[in-house]
Amino acid sequence: MVEYYFRLRGDVEGFERCFTVRPGENLIGSRTENHIVLQDRSVSRRHALLVAGPGRLTLEDLASTNGTRVNGRLIDSATLRTGDRVSFGSVALKIEKVEASDADLAIAVDTPPWSSHTGTGDSTGAYLEEESWVSLLEAMTASLIPGEADLARMICSLVRALPAHAGCLLEWDGEGDPVVVAGVGSFRSSLQESAIRTAFRSASCDKGCIAAIVEGRVPSACVVCADELDVPIGLVIAGDFPRRSESIPLLRTALNLFCLARGRPFKEQPFAPASHPELTFLPGFVVGESAAMMAVFREMRSLLIGELPVLIVGETGVGKEYIAQTLHFSSIRAKMPFQAINCAAIPADLLEAELFGIGRGVATGVAEREGRFQQAEGGTLFLDEIADMAPGLQAKLLRALQEREVHPVGGRQPVPVNVSVMAATNSDPRLLLESGRLRADLYYRLAGSVLEIPPLRRRREDIPHFVEHFVRVCSSRTKKQVKGITFKALSLLTDYHWPGNVRELEHEMRRAVNLCPPGQAVDCTVLHPYLLATTRQVSETEEEPADLRLDRQIERLERDTIRRALRRAQGNRSEAARLLGISRNGLASKLERLGIEGL
Repeated sequence: MVEYYFRLRGDVEGFERCFTVRPGENLIGSRTENHIVLQDRSVSRRHALLVAGPGRLTLEDLASTNGTRVNGRLIDSATLRTGDRVSFGSVALKIEKVEASDADLAIAVDTPPWSSHTGTGDSTGAYLEEESWVSLLEAMTASLIPGEADLARMICSLVRALPAHAGCLLEWDGEGDPVVVAGVGSFRSSLQESAIRTAFRSASCDKGCIAAIVEGRVPSACVVCADELDVPIGLVIAGDFPRRSESIPLLRTALNLFCLARGRPFKEQPFAPASHPELTFLPGFVVGESAAMMAVFREMRSLLIGELPVLIVGETGVGKEYIAQTLHFSSIRAKMPFQAINCAAIPADLLEAELFGIGRGVATGVAEREGRFQQAEGGTLFLDEIADMAPGLQAKLLRALQEREVHPVGGRQPVPVNVSVMAATNSDPRLLLESGRLRADLYYRLAGSVLEIPPLRRRREDIPHFVEHFVRVCSSRTKKQVKGITFKALSLLTDYHWPGNVRELEHEMRRAVNLCPPGQAVDCTVLHPYLLATTRQVSETEEEPADLRLDRQIERLERDTIRRALRRAQGNRSEAARLLGISRNGLASKLERLGIEGL
């Protein structure tokens, strides 16, 4: 049996608001002690009483100054139905009936990420300077008695000093989940806690390794000591505290103290040893936990030793440039420049100058300038959509890679370059070679290793992590507090096939956060209608048709594909034609032949 609840939604002082109607009595008025507070001059201090019983809503006016209306009619009391418009003074709200699954939170985002949160004390929020750290560590050392130390108090001191919002000490015997030995505060969500445990297990599997910082959707520092002869022990401090990377040496020292407190020897090992290089994920990169991406990360780690050319293959929007940046900032070239250029976005006659630069005296008024190769000197150059480069320019690029020198446009002398080149494409490399869009000799030069990034539909386990990250980022940018995401909304987002991949999901979450009333959760009412429509269509198309003639099946597939393109283009026929790879006139002809009038 589906459970429902009621709520009021409407405009209050120029902002859309949403109010949950709790079971029983709900006082409505302008004073803060009311259950539903409407801060508007036309609303009385105690304006009305709304009573929610089993499947029934009744409204009573409490002798308000400006009266209470239901569907425009002034009332003393009335029974409400779903869809009724109720006015308290000049504030008009609509009665909505919502499934409980679209009210209960699947992901809670209680604290706006732009606010400071110490969580465990009255810290001023300023980062500890070196002298304060020394004092803190001295105090922790003085209180150490092996086997009897107050671990929770020591962790609390660290959390308050950073400031952060949570911290814990973990141990892991190699099976199941790591065990929390002591901790203070709480992590923002089960997703964050799960990611920290995963990072701890991953680092613990590399014996003798101390790692690292978990960035992206998990704003935390996770320092792990994996002792070959002992049970791994780790210290986790979670929060948006500044200069996290600079905290690593100090947190490692603190971990040493915790090891001593546990009566355990601490073996100092070099950070990220060359035999077991670790990936450095930049802020904004959502790591995820899907098996598909874990396989990609394992392959990426193997590429950090040496400088094998990498061709990154994946659909548009999967994050190929993020992968290239991760490889660069995890490599020995991390401190040198990273330059990225989209070969499809620059006209062919300008791309050569953009890549190789312009020599002196080419033409009157044309200044000498460096190309991207020279700008990336010592670092990495990322060539996105390499197959869209003109064949003649592909030959020049091949020569530059072979000779490790570039010829600026109009220049007389070649310029030597020391650059690691990565490339990417959204097409199957075999098809590119067969069609001649990509030169075979250039392909073999670029594809020392082919790294395939799976589309979002093949790693649905990561969708909740992306959703949480995008909600936090978007709420921070808009300065809007969003409570989280409901179970039903998250289910729709997870079930959708996301042809535009992560980029499309990010756009949808930006839209949802902008439409979400302040202080409420992202639910189905703020998601784009095509998510609901597509879900219904998928369930309908999975039914076996009665007529299996091939011509009818082809016509049915054509009709469904055109409708899907129109939905993605939001009714724009030119954009839908582009998505289908046909002309606008061709689309108009098909619409007429198939009898398609709208979405």
